[in-house]
Amino acid sequence: MNPCATRSILSALALLAAAPAGAADLAWQKAEGRVALMQDGKTVWAFNHGADATKPFFHPLTLGGGSSMTWLRPPDHIWHCGLWFSWKFMNKVNYWEEDKTTGKPAGLTLWSNVVVETRADFSARIAMEVTYAPPGQPAVMTERRVVEVSAPAADGAYTIDWDAAFTAGPAAVVLEATPVNPARTAGGYGGLIWRVAADLKDWQAVSDSGRNDLAAHGEPARALDFSGILDGKAAGIAILDHPDNRGHPTPWFLRLDPKKPYGLHGPGILFNGPVTVDAGATMRLRYRAIVHPGRWTERDLAGRAAAFRD
Repeated sequence: MNPCATRSILSALALLAAAPAGAADLAWQKAEGRVALMQDGKTVWAFNHGADATKPFFHPLTLGGGSSMTWLRPPDHIWHCGLWFSWKFMNKVNYWEEDKTTGKPAGLTLWSNVVVETRADFSARIAMEVTYAPPGQPAVMTERRVVEVSAPAADGAYTIDWDAAFTAGPAAVVLEATPVNPARTAGGYGGLIWRVAADLKDWQAVSDSGRNDLAAHGEPARALDFSGILDGKAAGIAILDHPDNRGHPTPWFLRLDPKKPYGLHGPGILFNGPVTVDAGATMRLRYRAIVHPGRWTERDLAGRAAAFRD
């Protein structure tokens, strides 16, 4: 065979191998305040930032357009929004829970200058400016947020890299959670968090430090994976703490009560006490969420955590 023809064939095969599974069936869907990756007409993931939201959030998160792994506004905590970020208290003002009458928190999370870049390889970049302020008052803190979503891999897995730089205003900002009670059954939450869908069954959690299920709650680790059975197959979402984050390795917030059902999972930067951002100072936080098939072991998770450096 002609050497040039051979090289062309090899190049084409390499491109096919690198392409995401089912790339021919993937498509972008955009609307005001929402961007979604679709596969065969079903949602793989969607990011919502419309004016009716109290915080920007991901919902649903699926594998290949199957059932959602996230729960949007469950009846027990209607302010839980899939995979989202929210501080609890900022200078004693509550930004987490929503008032039943107004539907808004006491402290407002506001966003602007949203730029969504969807790419031909079916990865995406979402950037926005976020401000935190009590109603009618100047912002106490601003945030520059960039979220990168990878193209789905051959097995359907994809990563969500969350990069946020928080800058305090003219006064220091004290970030707090509800204090953890002695039994460690309440308090300590705030930040990036995932509300687990009720359809995900047979829950298990594992950290890269070898703690399983609720033994991982409140304990330091580089990463935590929460998995279960969905559509008859094992699947999960792992969240990784970047080594440059304040307090790394972070303690983890975990709720694992399948009877209610109540599953919640995220890095607990405020678990052990308040964090202060000095006036005019910037605190950068980076996390990686990996939506994946199968159940990961401590070793699987440790390998991903070690690779999360850039």
